[in-house]
Amino acid sequence: MTIAVTFSVSWVPYQLTRIVKVAHGLGQHAASIIGAVGSLSYVNSCVNPVVYALMWRPFRQSLVEVRDRVVL
Repeated sequence: MTIAVTFSVSWVPYQLTRIVKVAHGLGQHAASIIGAVGSLSYVNSCVNPVVYALMWRPFRQSLVEVRDRVVL
């Protein structure tokens, strides 16, 4: 569920902007709008490894073990 939501939040604005541009033509502002929402797709690529790592149970367990071993 988390992966699907992250993907949707990252890619749906970009795809909707592209559809509107093709259907109605956004004119001069199209490049800046597509650039802004396009950056969300890059954010998705950056967030994916973190999401996968935190959702993987052995990884979370090893993080807890490391936290317990660290003496502050």
